[in-house]
Amino acid sequence: MFSNLASTARSSRPSVVNQMRELTVKVYETYPVLRKRPEGYHFESPAVVGNKICWSQIHRTSEPKSPGAFHWLEIPEGGFSSEGLDLEVTTIPFDEPVPGIIPTDHPSKAVVAKERTLHLLDLDDPASVGSISTIPQICKVVDSNPEVRINDCQAGFDGLPYVGTMAYDCDTPLGKWGRISPDGEFDALIEGVTISNGFDWTEVYERAGRAFRYLIYVDSKSGRVDQEDDVAEKTESNEIWRFRHYLDGKRLSRKEVLVNMSGYVSRQVDGCPVVADGGKMAFNSQGHPFYIDVEYNGGGGHVIDVLTGDVAAKIVIPAAKPTSCCWAGDYMIFTTTREGLNEVDQALLSPDMREKYNNSGHLYWCKFDDLHGRTPFKVKIGT
Repeated sequence: MFSNLASTARSSRPSVVNQMRELTVKVYETYPVLRKRPEGYHFESPAVVGNKICWSQIHRTSEPKSPGAFHWLEIPEGGFSSEGLDLEVTTIPFDEPVPGIIPTDHPSKAVVAKERTLHLLDLDDPASVGSISTIPQICKVVDSNPEVRINDCQAGFDGLPYVGTMAYDCDTPLGKWGRISPDGEFDALIEGVTISNGFDWTEVYERAGRAFRYLIYVDSKSGRVDQEDDVAEKTESNEIWRFRHYLDGKRLSRKEVLVNMSGYVSRQVDGCPVVADGGKMAFNSQGHPFYIDVEYNGGGGHVIDVLTGDVAAKIVIPAAKPTSCCWAGDYMIFTTTREGLNEVDQALLSPDMREKYNNSGHLYWCKFDDLHGRTPFKVKIGT
């Protein structure tokens, strides 16, 4: 279905650039979903809940520690139009940051993340929304270190919540990734993470009599940091990792580097490093798995073959800061953020980057050839 870039996982940066010039690679364009956003907010961390998509807002752009909220966006059947997807937005404000939200098997309940704990939100109970302190806690503290917070979360194939953490300074590898066990304990499966920022699973495979799913995982500051001298700005590279997540227990296999993204994201754009960010699994009509990631500061994303590590296609997003993506039926929705843009002197930006900065904060959609998502995993709480 796609034209592949040969051996991109092992290529040096110059050869990757040459290949991208010489070979025809499928490029997908994206289109605005909402042309106007709620004033002062940006969107992050999407998850699908039934036939809805929700984005959790972790803070206002001008006040990093002010209240956040999450948005439920109804995707009506057949609601596609030339102006984008026809969406209805309902906002539920919280009195503190909310870094993530996870669907459950109960139609009116969702799991929301605080800084280091998860809570069960009842959408039919008005008294339970607004203040996280009044929402029942479903897990013990994920990490007692006050310098660490949850950054990413979603339901696993086993019906348990999985969370990834990061240090507030975005540079210290204090983060972990793992699952919340039925007794509320956090079982760390990956440690030494800088920014846990995207993960998903394939369908089931079997090798040597053991069933497993491939886990694709993104640490946005994995790989090396290049810095020529004390004055030069550092350039960061990303590795997207692959593990076998065995179904007969919580153990992961040894980490594999699925693809080194240095030829794509290890660069500066108007003084800002480009890094791989959140993503989601996709499948073609034969069930072959692909992982779709986004480029924070890069205005795009990639379709990556999970079995070979080849970058099969590029995605163009007309915004500077994509943060994550989520399936809505046959369409993929991309979130972007305006975080930090008030600190940028736009007079120093190129005209192209100035336009992308102005477009950040919007939502975008894309439809892929022969690629689809799946019904999202949900946290099992019982009905």
